[in-house]
Amino acid sequence: MLARWLFSSVAVIVAGTTFGAPSTGASVLHQGTTTGPPRVTDLSVKIMGHTANLSAIVEPDGLPTEWHIEYEACRFSECIVHQVLGEGTVGGRMAHKRVHAKLTHITPGPYEWWVRASNSDGEAAATSTFTVP
Repeated sequence: MLARWLFSSVAVIVAGTTFGAPSTGASVLHQGTTTGPPRVTDLSVKIMGHTANLSAIVEPDGLPTEWHIEYEACRFSECIVHQVLGEGTVGGRMAHKRVHAKLTHITPGPYEWWVRASNSDGEAAATSTFTVP
């Protein structure tokens, strides 16, 4: 059991995926049932002109799961914008769903964005950054 937990933790770090509460970055292992907390994986950004297309995969793990995508733009050590870009629900019977949001009118500088997902068994979040040259 301990070896299995250690392997899972290493896999999470190598894959760059965060399970569990965003403040802890903890892995969540859920054994013995057919449902569990959601997972957020595969964050990606595609920049086209002045628009950033953000996406991620939300895995509901057998339960209806709510999700939302947020971002922050920080300039000169001050975060000037914090906004929810998209939100929705993934049905519990789905294996996974790619969720999307568009960030328009982007200007040069760094951006941080994250996806949060929650169901009755727990929460998950994953964070990423990008910089517009």
